[in-house]
Amino acid sequence: MADIVSILQVSGIIVEMLITGFGVAIGLRSKSSIGWLIGSSFFLYAVYDFIKLDVNFTFWAAIPPIAVAILFLASAIFTLIAVFKLYNALD
Repeated sequence: MADIVSILQVSGIIVEMLITGFGVAIGLRSKSSIGWLIGSSFFLYAVYDFIKLDVNFTFWAAIPPIAVAILFLASAIFTLIAVFKLYNALD
């Protein structure tokens, strides 16, 4: 069962990185901060998820829990700003 969970987690990280790429592409093509915000937020989500994987890397273990929590909060704030900008662009 743990193998299936790991595969799903890694698959989710890959999808988040694809969204990051599309967000950057949107930012480059449209000259809009919305794409950059989406790309940045999903990149931070991918980093957060990778840190939270049950992997025994010494580097990741040295990251304090408060830094991981701040990373997650920053990605949520970036997403909130992007969604707010998209909402305002509908008018």
